Amino acid sequence: MFIYWFGWGMWIVISFFWGKTKQRLCYAIAILVFLSLLPYKIEFSTISISIVFLALSFYLCWCIRRYSNLKLLYFLFASWTIGAAYSAFHLVLIIDPVIQLFDARWMSACIVSVLAFILGTQLRNRFVLVLFGLVQGDYVLSLAIKRLLHLQYEIGSLSFFDTMSIVALFFGVVWLMHYVSYWISKAMPNRDTIPFKQSS
Repeated sequence: MFIYWFGWGMWIVISFFWGKTKQRLCYAIAILVFLSLLPYKIEFSTISISIVFLALSFYLCWCIRRYSNLKLLYFLFASWTIGAAYSAFHLVLIIDPVIQLFDARWMSACIVSVLAFILGTQLRNRFVLVLFGLVQGDYVLSLAIKRLLHLQYEIGSLSFFDTMSIVALFFGVVWLMHYVSYWISKAMPNRDTIPFKQSS
């Protein structure tokens, strides 16, 4: 449910509030294709994987292609940490559901978002980092469920994309707070430039 609401909300914002550019058209078409392909998956023997999940994995790899060796090494370490936290949380949730205080999607989104803000530096890099960690975490979770619990698990299920949309919502709120604070700081007069009258 969350991924469709978030996707259509983003499409409305891009289509009606962005300037008329080629970039707006490309983003709007990409969101429509993304939402249309969400239900479809590819099956290899006992493995089931979402088409959109595969495309997202390749896109994230393309995003980090220009990172330096040192930055890429740290990025991989941080994303593995986020992925491990995501998969471990869901495994514990299967074994001991009593830890679920509220919706598991919101809980896992909170966990990975906090880790991304701790391990990342800039907002965009943190967002790419948390998405990369979620992708790796879902891969690990599928292997663990299959080998340890002998259960079938769809890689890139709608529940995974719900978690991803909640994470994107968190980052959108943080970006909006930064934008509003920047706008307020620009609107407020600088005290250093305000003349004052010295007492005689």
